[in-house]
Amino acid sequence: MIKNIIYIGLLSILFCSCKKSEDLAFEVEKSFVDPAEQLAAFKTTLSSSPEGWTTLLKTKDGIISGFIKLDTVAKEATLYMDLDDETLTTPSKSKFSMQTTQVTNPTLSFEEGSQLDSLEKAGVDKEFAYQYSKGDTIMLLGNRYSNELKLIKASAPTALVFTSGQMAGIKSNISDYLYSTVYMVLKKDAATTTQISINPISKAYTSNSLNTTKGIKFSTSDYTYTSRGIYFRNPILINDKAVYEVLWDAQGEKLYVEIDGARLDIQLSDIPVIAPQYLLGTVGYFQYSLGSPYFIDLPGWSPAFTELWLTADDGLYESGFNLYSVEFNMNDADKTMDLKVYFYNLSLTSVYQGTYRYSYTKSANGTFKFTQLPTNTETNTGGNADYISAEMQPITDLIQTGSYTLNYYDTATGALGQFKSVETPSIYFTGIFGSYSE
Repeated sequence: MIKNIIYIGLLSILFCSCKKSEDLAFEVEKSFVDPAEQLAAFKTTLSSSPEGWTTLLKTKDGIISGFIKLDTVAKEATLYMDLDDETLTTPSKSKFSMQTTQVTNPTLSFEEGSQLDSLEKAGVDKEFAYQYSKGDTIMLLGNRYSNELKLIKASAPTALVFTSGQMAGIKSNISDYLYSTVYMVLKKDAATTTQISINPISKAYTSNSLNTTKGIKFSTSDYTYTSRGIYFRNPILINDKAVYEVLWDAQGEKLYVEIDGARLDIQLSDIPVIAPQYLLGTVGYFQYSLGSPYFIDLPGWSPAFTELWLTADDGLYESGFNLYSVEFNMNDADKTMDLKVYFYNLSLTSVYQGTYRYSYTKSANGTFKFTQLPTNTETNTGGNADYISAEMQPITDLIQTGSYTLNYYDTATGALGQFKSVETPSIYFTGIFGSYSE
């Protein structure tokens, strides 16, 4: 009976508390934004740039720049994109809508007829949900593939570049400049040198930034052309600075970057400016390859080294094979190397690979010394290496005998790397940074 009385009393207290809460004089603030209010704010934001918006669309495969003008009265989107010269000069016109979808955030949707249609099968969104605004920039995210779409308020001169057809000419001038260059160099300070190579055919770049105390950093990315120059999907790393944009000086016909508010002009060089001992074994420079003089004409081989190569090749020929290439696959992090030997049967119908293992050291002045490790004969490539070990001995013994310097060897088609024996100066050879067989 006492328990029942206590239970009824508690219920009465709870009921009164609830009643009192309903009668409170102040309102509790909602923990979410009203969808209708958010959509109205989104429409206002998209209407806030009367000249239009420059665009950067980042997909899983690359980045595409462009320009868009949204007519909120006619609900028509005029869109230019850096897909080719035609799409940069002839815009698409399509209907668009703004609404709140199941993702809650306001969404900008492009209907049929926009340049995005041709990219849809490649996993590019046509509906983008609002994420945030910061200054003159709006960030949107694709509802299906999570592509990032950045809208930046355009000035009247920028809008004119696209609407007057100038953008294709800017792209052509920059790409012509890139075709004429071999290596581009940035000197941030006395301790930091950045070497950049930009390929206008693949629209991609690679860069290596060397700091004398912090070491070397590698970066690579594809890029897109903008009214300002070039914009990278992933930044160039210059020491600890991430640089997304290389700017085009049309009057001076040169490229430059801005770091900490200061302009830094890009210099040109016919040969790499970062010494090869810093690069070999790092990202982008893991492989260094020598090709048989019977198949590949490499200059910069000494007669003494050529004789050693031909001795190994003759030995393989007597066993029914041709020596095709020898590749140094180096890892600077743990100072190990796989020496990969590629050889064919005499009819050139089958290729085989043998792999020898080495460790190596590298002195402060870039002198390499190699030590051969036991061959793992339990693997196919190790077994192949063991099978031809007698024939390859002129080369495998040479590599671990003495020490070697590495420098560039300039040719009409680009720079090779040249190893030279410290103890026997008559031994030297060149190779490419890359692979002939992979």
